[in-house]
Amino acid sequence: MNLFSTKYAIGMSRRERSRRGLVEAFCGLVAVAICLLGGATAAAIDPPSERDRGLELLLSKPYLPSDLDQEVFDDLWKVWEEPLKSRAEQASVEVRRRMAMERYGLVPHPRDA
Repeated sequence: MNLFSTKYAIGMSRRERSRRGLVEAFCGLVAVAICLLGGATAAAIDPPSERDRGLELLLSKPYLPSDLDQEVFDDLWKVWEEPLKSRAEQASVEVRRRMAMERYGLVPHPRDA
């Protein structure tokens, strides 16, 4: 049974029943507006596409254990042939890392670039 029903409003004046009917109509309009706005908001927020989910998995989920830790990767330049070894020795750690990435065909993580 509806709380605002005017059908069983016994002992109420015509004015009170009319006011109750207006309140019921207003509440109905508010409910419809909330549903419509909620639907528009849900439609505006698209779920991630399969492509986006796949990229996120590739970037965040380790599929294989790491072959090198950071210390080993940072020392790779020590086994390079000259003149590359001399240039790496004089370079900063960050430049050395970029040189190693280029030499071995690696690319930085998109969030690090």
